[in-house]
Amino acid sequence: MDLALILLGALALIKGTVSVSDSLRYRIKILAALKQATFNYLPKVTVIVPCKEVDPEFEENISAVMNQKYDNFSMVFVTGTPNDSAYSSLEKIKLVSRNSNIRLVTAGLARKCSQKIHNLLRGIEEVEESMEVLVFADSDIRPHTTWLRSLVAPLNDENVGASTGYRWYNPIKGNIWSALRSIWNMTSANLLFSDEHNFAWGGSMAIRKKTFEELHIAQKWQNGLSDDMILTRAVKDGGYKIKFVPQSIVASIEKTSFNELIEWTSRQMTIVRIYDPRLWKLAAYPQWVFNLIFIFGLILVFKGLINRTAIPFAAWLMLSDLPLGALINFVRYSSFKIAMPHYQDQIKPFWWVYVALHLGASFVMSLSFINSRRTNRITWHGIHYEMRSPEKTVVLNL
Repeated sequence: MDLALILLGALALIKGTVSVSDSLRYRIKILAALKQATFNYLPKVTVIVPCKEVDPEFEENISAVMNQKYDNFSMVFVTGTPNDSAYSSLEKIKLVSRNSNIRLVTAGLARKCSQKIHNLLRGIEEVEESMEVLVFADSDIRPHTTWLRSLVAPLNDENVGASTGYRWYNPIKGNIWSALRSIWNMTSANLLFSDEHNFAWGGSMAIRKKTFEELHIAQKWQNGLSDDMILTRAVKDGGYKIKFVPQSIVASIEKTSFNELIEWTSRQMTIVRIYDPRLWKLAAYPQWVFNLIFIFGLILVFKGLINRTAIPFAAWLMLSDLPLGALINFVRYSSFKIAMPHYQDQIKPFWWVYVALHLGASFVMSLSFINSRRTNRITWHGIHYEMRSPEKTVVLNL
């Protein structure tokens, strides 16, 4: 029994140490990317923004997308129908905008794919022949003024098939669930510099128009749910790299509830399980194992305290995720802060949540993996979908 406890404690310590090392490597790569970046490639760009309903601070987000320090870009905003609340808001924004390169169109309701993909496909129909790069952006991001310039720059390299930013969820004061979502979302960032496991994130991604057409991504989207997972697979299968651009990290600012947090995290993991089951397994099984080790160590410590008996040293090792997890999250947080000078004033006050709430986010992760294991159905913006395979999505609301 003592040997088994020591083994479990050692595993917990090794896992924590490796994670600290990974976070430090991520920080080093962030710093290197910031130093090496040059943004001299300025092709003609169309930014396509699929919209469904009005997100919190919708007008501010859309204005931030429109007010980019970039000369050669046009924008296409797409809703499902004119009755969507986002449509009337976009009409008002378009009326007061000085930018004449803005189009607002509707796609109709999706029948064989997600509404987001359906909107994107409609937006692509509006892209002029002269455009060189397609950029896809979500309506709930708040990009800084040089976001677009930095996002498209890596596409000057023909070996890069797509470039990507990432999302940073700003915690909201007094809303603990938004803080947990921010920590949970931050965890995936370690993958972004890995050629094997990285991905294009659909809220801030760019691809050359000729590459998009060469890889037949529009056709591959026809029956899919996840625009970015499909694009990621197509780009890698085509022999191209995906380039993460730290300067294109964008903020999202919105409150959430516990139920919304669990629904969102479970939806993300369900999509990953369908589109990349290997990655899902690599993440889910260790997450469950190490959370169980932590719980077992906690039981041993409480048992010793209650019975006033000696607490095995291995039990303390099993709890090493508590201090090491706090360190890991602080390193990750500080790395993001360096990469996001435009948002530093908003995120500085929340440094402590990344230290204090690591365990909460870790167990939310476990729960989301459990929920995602049990179903291939999700609800997204009020629409129910069933993912029968990466190539087949059924819209259940029809």
